[in-house]
Amino acid sequence: MVDLYGLEQWLLNKYPEIFDSYEGAIDSYASGNYGTCIEACRTTLTGLFSKYKGTDSFSKWFRGAADISGELSETNMQDIKRHLDALGKNELADFFEENASGNYKKTRAIYSVYSMLSDYGTHRQEGTVEVPSKEDSLMMLRMTEDIMIWIFQKKR
Repeated sequence: MVDLYGLEQWLLNKYPEIFDSYEGAIDSYASGNYGTCIEACRTTLTGLFSKYKGTDSFSKWFRGAADISGELSETNMQDIKRHLDALGKNELADFFEENASGNYKKTRAIYSVYSMLSDYGTHRQEGTVEVPSKEDSLMMLRMTEDIMIWIFQKKR
């Protein structure tokens, strides 16, 4: 098990801007600003995965998630891009919804967490208004921390 101090020290030393957003999530939770906490979790997650995304033309934070999970090769990434283009889609959610073959399990799970963070955080006032509770915020903060610990363990 990784203690959070070790994780925080790693972020502070290697990715200080991501440490700032993670610290912002914790501070927002402690202050009762649950939507802001969730927004900061989303920023933390996408910021950290962006550090591993590579440089090709289809590089997004998602690419870093797939790279770290070990579920991606250059061929797979091009297959995803071709699949999205063939569907006339530009959203990864559409790809995952229609990808019935069961590939990319870890990457898909991470994308699902990202979608939840978006719905309850950054986009909570769009469409169906989401009002995150204290419990929602804590769950999403813990999920973000678990994913960060997974990255920390894979990358040290």
